[in-house]
Amino acid sequence: MLKSLLWKTEKTADVVASENKSVLADDLKLTKLLSIMSKEPNIRMTKEIFLSALAHEEINILYRQCILMDFLKRPEILSELEGILILLEKMKNLHKMLKPDLKVPAMMLRLRKLELYLGIMEELELVFTQTGKTKLSEDFIAIGDEIRKINRVTGLKKLLVDIAAIKNVTEKIKSIDIGINIDHQFDARESIITSINDYKYEKSNIIDKISCNNEKEIKKLAVAPEIDIRNAGQLLSFQNVLYQEFESLLNREMHIVEDILLKHEKLVTSSILTYRDEISLYYGAVRLVDFMNRNNHAKCYGVPSKSEINYRGLYSMAMAFDSVTSEERNKYLVVENDLLIRKNENTLLITGANDGGKTVLLESIGIAQLLFQNGLIVPAKAAKLQIYDKIFSHFPKDEDISIGAGRLGEEAGRVSKILQASGQSTLVLFNEPYITTSPLEGLDILVMSIKRFMERGSKICLVTHYLDILSGIDDTGSIASYVMEIKDGIRTYKALQRVPMSKSHAIDVAKEHGVDAKGIIKMLRERRNIGSGEVMQ
Repeated sequence: MLKSLLWKTEKTADVVASENKSVLADDLKLTKLLSIMSKEPNIRMTKEIFLSALAHEEINILYRQCILMDFLKRPEILSELEGILILLEKMKNLHKMLKPDLKVPAMMLRLRKLELYLGIMEELELVFTQTGKTKLSEDFIAIGDEIRKINRVTGLKKLLVDIAAIKNVTEKIKSIDIGINIDHQFDARESIITSINDYKYEKSNIIDKISCNNEKEIKKLAVAPEIDIRNAGQLLSFQNVLYQEFESLLNREMHIVEDILLKHEKLVTSSILTYRDEISLYYGAVRLVDFMNRNNHAKCYGVPSKSEINYRGLYSMAMAFDSVTSEERNKYLVVENDLLIRKNENTLLITGANDGGKTVLLESIGIAQLLFQNGLIVPAKAAKLQIYDKIFSHFPKDEDISIGAGRLGEEAGRVSKILQASGQSTLVLFNEPYITTSPLEGLDILVMSIKRFMERGSKICLVTHYLDILSGIDDTGSIASYVMEIKDGIRTYKALQRVPMSKSHAIDVAKEHGVDAKGIIKMLRERRNIGSGEVMQ
């Protein structure tokens, strides 16, 4: 049994439940990260592979970090892993094609599967072999030793010899002569192999015409006009009889193949196919590191922490991707941010102007957490992070009228489900919750929801435009508050540690878009008969 590249201990429950994977992937724009980690069209990192691999044990996270560090010490590791993945993909496709009821084709596919297994194991042994004086981790060395042991004990070298012997025999067969008896209606009734030849077959005129699908040519051979030669069943009867006889031949002559399969097939278990997903994750990680290096982006391995959460130079992978691939790449700025959430703070509050970078920062936090719990590189200069058993996200969704309760009812239902599943080791990413109702009602519901999550001990990262949220929470000491900076009227997309600002930035946004703010105030006065001071609050 091959040692897992991801799990030093046995895998436990998923960090992201199956029904939540698509939601989380969409909310965090995970596809952009996965695009960096993939090589289209041959090797694709999927959200299923990425999110299913998340670990919530420190031992497994550190284990993966060591494996990745060792992989990165090999100059050709990207092409080596790519070669293994291509072989694994071929094996997976063969596995799908196997049909036990078709004995001979199944036998040939099983034989090909063993050949691929042999190639994969030889490539793995090469990858996990120490070269030069590079020091490798104990875990990496242990995996290599296990692979070499399997290759040595299971007699793969003998298998290679056996397969070569089979090929040597079968390659000598160049053609087979088969005689067919047909009845007066041209239905094939029986056939017999007349000879097995070591020379290539060349069609004669009559055979060429019989074997073609040209209706005019076939009609020339008809001796009874009343026979419907166009009947597809009659034509296929030739093929069926030929195939049955050919299969009979192979069953008789290739018993040696079955002997080899029985001897060696037990080596090929489902465990080798599980390596496909595991190696895919590391392949993607190497591509991610290469992307960061080529574009001069900071990177680090996250340090597990049971106290504070501390990011230095955190940035958005989505912005990094768009800044390279988009036709309007100059629009996308990669901005680094520092964040500190102390041990006694269980809520990170992010407020600020519209289009100031709040959502991008929240997405960055989520992506960094996922990369960390996969044991991979984090997009930051340095990062200390906590480990969570469960991760949820709640971003604005389009209205679903079919639910019947409207937007607010649908949203409250989703939040309630997250709350029921949350506990002390849960991370919840909230982006602008309860914006579908009135400001007063939305603020009240949000405060109540945050209090419930606090009672459960969950970690909350909250982006909101409700600037008075702190006034409704008694334990404000448990909240780390950050505001997106505007300097001299310009958005810097930098997060500053401070309490929410006391006024909305709606008028600033109106000015940017050429809307007359004084006109808006006058209109609101006339409609609501209230003072300008109330409008500004």
